[in-house]
Amino acid sequence: MNELASFTEVVSFDGQYLVLRIQQKDELTYGRLYTIMEELQKRLPLKEYSCKQATLEQIFNSFAQQDQLKLFNRRVSSRKATTLSI
Repeated sequence: MNELASFTEVVSFDGQYLVLRIQQKDELTYGRLYTIMEELQKRLPLKEYSCKQATLEQIFNSFAQQDQLKLFNRRVSSRKATTLSI
């Protein structure tokens, strides 16, 4: 189960639902993923879970969001540099 820790990120959390993104390091079968989730369900207060692949639309939106965040971070960094040099 620890093998997924470095390839997992929280996508969203609203207090009741947690969405995780697991990037595949090797071939991760659905069987192995469900086994991991069953082990987690024994340790954590998970009522239910589901596993599915990302759609092409989700992948596209993720790339678009990453580009927007990079642009935003560049703007913030340049403003900090301007503010610090004054």
